[in-house]
Amino acid sequence: MHRTVIEPLDLQAFLAEDVSAVATSALIAQFAEDQLAEAQAVNAEALGSVPAVSRTVDGVKDASLDRVKPDGTIIFDFDLVLDLFVWVYDLLKAVSPMLSGRYAASHEFYADGVLADPAEPPAAKVYQFMSAVPYAGEIEGEDGTPESKQAPNGVYQVVAVMAAARYPNAAVEFAFQNGKPTITIRAS
Repeated sequence: MHRTVIEPLDLQAFLAEDVSAVATSALIAQFAEDQLAEAQAVNAEALGSVPAVSRTVDGVKDASLDRVKPDGTIIFDFDLVLDLFVWVYDLLKAVSPMLSGRYAASHEFYADGVLADPAEPPAAKVYQFMSAVPYAGEIEGEDGTPESKQAPNGVYQVVAVMAAARYPNAAVEFAFQNGKPTITIRAS
């Protein structure tokens, strides 16, 4: 989850001392609305869609922006986790070696150890991707040498590095679990 905080202190320097509290709140709300629109445009450009966003106004979740106090705070929380899960899942399939297609179709997504859909993840503390085929460790190179000429650096390790670079605020880890390559993403 990515958070944007808009604090009126940034705006106070531009406001005349004789502006009423109601007018100040209205200016802050408009500024916040403009900043939200800009952030949504950036997200749409970068992600191809606008992620869900929630707002907290002066500590009240989902309150209207016009309820902000002249010295209040507006917080926008963008739900980028869904994009992360779908992106990782799609990339795992795309970079998988393709002999029969079985390996590319074997990637599974778990939320707290329960099989789930990465496009509709339930709330969880730990999310994991792993392959269901028994030879996944060999493709990844559990013994230190990946055995696929199509994926000489492995699949899961490469995708984990790419995911960590694309989503620097996410806790993305690569490891082997029970001989299977795993990408783990911990909720913050």
